Amino acid sequence: MFSLVSASASAWSVCLMRASSPPWSGGLNANDASGGMSNISRLFQPINHDRRRDAASTCIIRAMTTNMENAAPHTPLLIRAWLAAPDWLFRAIGAATFLGYLTLQVPDYFSDFWRVGAYFHFAGGRSLHLPWGRILIDMTFLLIALAFCLRVPPRQRADRPIQIILPFAAAFWPFLPFVVEAAGKWTGAAWLPSYKQFMMDPATWSATRFLVGSGLIILGNALDVWGYGTLLRSCSIVAEARELKVTGPYRIVRHPIYLGQMLAQSGVWLFYAQRHWVWAAFFFCFVAMQLWRSRIEDAVLEQHFGERYARWKARTFWFV
Repeated sequence: MFSLVSASASAWSVCLMRASSPPWSGGLNANDASGGMSNISRLFQPINHDRRRDAASTCIIRAMTTNMENAAPHTPLLIRAWLAAPDWLFRAIGAATFLGYLTLQVPDYFSDFWRVGAYFHFAGGRSLHLPWGRILIDMTFLLIALAFCLRVPPRQRADRPIQIILPFAAAFWPFLPFVVEAAGKWTGAAWLPSYKQFMMDPATWSATRFLVGSGLIILGNALDVWGYGTLLRSCSIVAEARELKVTGPYRIVRHPIYLGQMLAQSGVWLFYAQRHWVWAAFFFCFVAMQLWRSRIEDAVLEQHFGERYARWKARTFWFV
């Protein structure tokens, strides 16, 4: 795997240098008069930018194709493509995704700052708004966007389907009900009103559920902010070893971010969701995926950091 990553980096470097080289570079040989004159004459020709772009694209495709061909024959095609893509591509996609989300949230902060986030209407018309959960969530996404911009390359790319698919499934699982709702709005589905009532029915809310649920949301997201702020340059959605973090919340637990996410999601479903077995199953599926995900990451870290990881593991908790 290390040779595959090294070959990929080398191929990319060579291709980019070739694509960005001026048209007169290379091939100028003092012992070859005709070759020298030919190259010198090219100094006075206009630069063909389309040709440069074509050359760069050709080199990129050639590098990815070479890396895919060098992968083990039994490696699935999608995994080969994953390994062939450069790390900066994932960084750019991640940063653009989270910064794009944050851009959409900005107007809310200027319209009525204290009314963003969770709220509850008490009897008698009194309302309680709790913006801190929403603020902490947005801080988390901001830190993730910064992490994608600043993170160090992995020591080894995730090369097993379970190391890629499960983390993505766990990361986006909490958003699935809202994706379904958005799809219903976009298509004008007739089932949307019933679905919204089934998902979040204000008639089932209570002050106790609001206070306990909101408290868990704030606690979980605060732990996430602390964890992402500590992890930062080592942040990754998939199971990859970058740096071993042993400071901040990592002095106590090995997976503070996942713990924070589970606390926050328990608050979300306690406050918002119906008391129905579907939502209970949905939440426990999320917890199971996070626990499984943590075991996969433990194995990756142990493989790459060896004794140092073993010492850190011995003095910390898994989750609690």
